[in-house]
Amino acid sequence: MALRKDRDYLFEVYGAALINNRPDVDRIISYIKMNGGSVRVVSNGEMYYNPGQFCEPGEIVIDVNSSIGAWKHEFRHFLDDEADGFPGLSILADVDKYWEREYNAYMEEYSLAKEIERNDIMYDIQLQMDERKREIYGE
Repeated sequence: MALRKDRDYLFEVYGAALINNRPDVDRIISYIKMNGGSVRVVSNGEMYYNPGQFCEPGEIVIDVNSSIGAWKHEFRHFLDDEADGFPGLSILADVDKYWEREYNAYMEEYSLAKEIERNDIMYDIQLQMDERKREIYGE
């Protein structure tokens, strides 16, 4: 499932990462490209990680106005995919592993909100995580 721009809760604090956090974004893009993946910046509000074929790195698709939280969320998906040897879509068959990856990605955003003591954003991210967990487990 794609993260929608309207659910990029850290945007109100950090703004667009391509403007306000460019060195961090450049490091993320560089790492992904050096490790065989790709990044596609779009202007339609979409944000997601698209796994590659089996044993091949995937692609981050991310809106041009995404916050650093959204960038870190999608980058975490790439890192987790890399750590698992780029299993492709087969990851979807293991719901526990799939949820673990989603949890890790949301925690990137949650940690940023906690760092700046934004309990309201932490709460919104937690609700988003809970919703995502229900979707994955079919509840």
